[in-house]
Amino acid sequence: MRSRTCSAILLLAALLSACFSAPTVSFRNDTPIPVAVRVNHGDMNQLIYVSPGGRKTQIFGVGESEISVTTIPSSDWVAALQVERKLLIQKLEGRGTEPGPPRLMWNEEENEKIQNEIDSIDQKLSTFFQAKSAGLKECSVHFIETETCESFGRPGYGGIGVVTIERRPDGSLVPQCLSPEVKDKPASPR
Repeated sequence: MRSRTCSAILLLAALLSACFSAPTVSFRNDTPIPVAVRVNHGDMNQLIYVSPGGRKTQIFGVGESEISVTTIPSSDWVAALQVERKLLIQKLEGRGTEPGPPRLMWNEEENEKIQNEIDSIDQKLSTFFQAKSAGLKECSVHFIETETCESFGRPGYGGIGVVTIERRPDGSLVPQCLSPEVKDKPASPR
């Protein structure tokens, strides 16, 4: 008897998984700055953070037929860079956080190293503000309808979509969405 119950449960689980393959999206950030990807699906919004050169995968509910994606430069990252920049300037000016009397002068090599770090941060901040001022871009991923399980009363959606975030020459961060049913070319951003 117990064996039949286990078999029935396994059969039901197999039927459910065959009917409802969950829609999945792989997010890839090809930009030099961290981004927050705002994902709208159904009545819900969520943020997914992707670091520069990073990837994240998210599984959505089987009832989701489409998601809309908007890229946003990460403000938390900028705040951390601004603090780091301030500390480096204080160090360069001899007002570092070290205990004891202020160092009035570093050697030339140390000054150059600190200045290079400040310049690098300035470039990253410039990239961020350029991306932010260029406006938000969005695209959509459309999932394919999988086998309808009439005994469960609704269709399921599935497939793997890909969202690649790129930086355009105008500084904007543009998501390129590739839906599961469109294998040869990405959908153009709105």
